[in-house]
Amino acid sequence: MPLPTVMYYFGIVHLTLDFLRARGYQAPFRISSTPKGYVMPTALYVLIEDIVAVDGAGGQKYRRALRDRYLASPYFRQMLFEMNCFWAGGSIVWATVITVLIFTTSRDVAYTLGWSLPFVWAGLWTIITIPWVQADLRREKEAWVRSSVQGGEPYTDDITAPMSITRFVSVSGRLVSMIPFHKPGARRSDLERGDTGVLERANVSAAGTRSTEIAPEQEVKQHR
Repeated sequence: MPLPTVMYYFGIVHLTLDFLRARGYQAPFRISSTPKGYVMPTALYVLIEDIVAVDGAGGQKYRRALRDRYLASPYFRQMLFEMNCFWAGGSIVWATVITVLIFTTSRDVAYTLGWSLPFVWAGLWTIITIPWVQADLRREKEAWVRSSVQGGEPYTDDITAPMSITRFVSVSGRLVSMIPFHKPGARRSDLERGDTGVLERANVSAAGTRSTEIAPEQEVKQHR
């Protein structure tokens, strides 16, 4: 149980920190490079900063560069939040499965599974994470070129700002739109291109209800 216990700890702590961040709690003390009283950073940001700055010998120069990067890009903050949920949530799920296997198999098998499956999980999650992050970084770069990066006040960790359309948000939105009887809103493809200004065309039905739809040919750019 040593490794599953570490997985439980990692998952619970990281999800708890991001839950507190989402609820608007401020840092009760200095958290890495985030001063006391500021919005709590996403947990994965703190982990990356400390590992690279200390173990990787990046030092204060790296801490300042990462802090500037984190505050400047709402897309980057959203990506780190999603990665944190992916890893922390995955660690709890896998730790639960491993725990069940340990207590329902023979001693030798349990010992083998308890020490091997956590590495299988880490390897699998790494394989998924690398192309995921690479794709998101490309999308972020394209969004900056279009000047369509959302995020409220510049250079501020604004948790109330509109959510950036990351790869995960985009894919999940398409999956939800495939649900029968799903009522679509603004098209996500328009948001990804930065086309947030839309012209509504009202149609009155026989029941007196009002429906609206987007006129693609009349869309306008919000950001130029």
